[in-house]
Amino acid sequence: MRAGSGSKILLLVGLGCAGLAAAAQGPAPQREITVIVIDKLPQPQPVRAVRVSLEYLDSGVKITEAQQVTNSQGEALLPVSAEVAQRANLRIEISGASGLAIYHPADGQILTGFAPSVKAITIELLPAGSPGLLDPAQIQAYVRRLQLRVNSLQKQVAALRTEAVEGQQYYAATTLSDLAQTTGFSPDQLRKQVEDWARSVQSQSAQATPEERALAKFALERIPNLDTLKDEIRQYHDCTCTCGCYAHDLDEQADRAIAFLRQRAAHRRPNEKLALILGLDETALSNYQEMSSDDFGYIASTFNAWIESSRAPAILATLRLYREAQQLGVSIFFITGRPESERGATERNLRAQGFDNWQGLVMRSIEHAQTYGKFKATVRAQIAAQGYTLAVNVGSQWSELEGEPAAEFSVKYPDPFYRIP
Repeated sequence: MRAGSGSKILLLVGLGCAGLAAAAQGPAPQREITVIVIDKLPQPQPVRAVRVSLEYLDSGVKITEAQQVTNSQGEALLPVSAEVAQRANLRIEISGASGLAIYHPADGQILTGFAPSVKAITIELLPAGSPGLLDPAQIQAYVRRLQLRVNSLQKQVAALRTEAVEGQQYYAATTLSDLAQTTGFSPDQLRKQVEDWARSVQSQSAQATPEERALAKFALERIPNLDTLKDEIRQYHDCTCTCGCYAHDLDEQADRAIAFLRQRAAHRRPNEKLALILGLDETALSNYQEMSSDDFGYIASTFNAWIESSRAPAILATLRLYREAQQLGVSIFFITGRPESERGATERNLRAQGFDNWQGLVMRSIEHAQTYGKFKATVRAQIAAQGYTLAVNVGSQWSELEGEPAAEFSVKYPDPFYRIP
């Protein structure tokens, strides 16, 4: 579950996938955009030492184009490719502005990108809980963010059909919950305001813009009740619903990995070193007990205590895969987003659950400042550089499987509990 730490304020400014294409083709022409972050009340003043990131969604995965920490004047200079700067629906994320939320532009959304003449943009923050954070423009922007997230997720539907509907609901519900937390309101308060806004738009449909009508329809039809979604997740985990069975789906995916590994080991080249790459949380060890007790809300103190207790049970499907790999003479590497400070507790937990004699357990240290997906890809590259063939990669997050170098065979476990971009 651990992808990193620190409070975050998410500013919608979606970019598109041009940045990745440009990276593959060589350096693209760049512009520099100065982002000025100010605390609007009681008197406008610069917000110092917060991290400003320019990001976009690519197939449901959040990609960071540029990031910088604000100076004493609250300014951060971001290098942006010319192509990305012209994209609509850009997103900015600010980390470390405790107790503050985005007010202007509404939810931080820059709908038409940066015109060639634009050299700077000002982001105004308000204290969390301020009434201005629930005015109609803000609510419309919040719903737009939900729509962008869900539409982006739809690109992944073909990749894993069984997760498609659940994934759309998850993104909408949890994004609403995240918005409530960062703006200082309860999920029920924010949800009611969203519904009231949507019904108001529909009651005055003739005066509404096409986008307002579309967003209102989306808000009323596509944003599930979070309590209902939590009940469905529990039923799926316990195999008590018609929506599927978590343990069965895990076994099915592990069997695919085992079948490939057996075939690959049978055709191993002389002196070839095969590697099995495994994620940790929700891949080798289950945190369901802790997540359920916290009502599926991430509470850092209780999650940290859970990790230190070393009580997470093994995911039995993965334990079968692990033992099969050992019998086949395949080296096993764990790559986890847990910090290095939790190594002792993690190793005790793994050994207590029957995972032992692994080749490597790579934790996320301060040197690994990349996104979760880039961190995992970087470590895979390091393993390959040691002469290993990356035969199979198993993880519960898409971001664990994407990027280069990729394994010869990648397996995505079901994970209805959370997403790490």
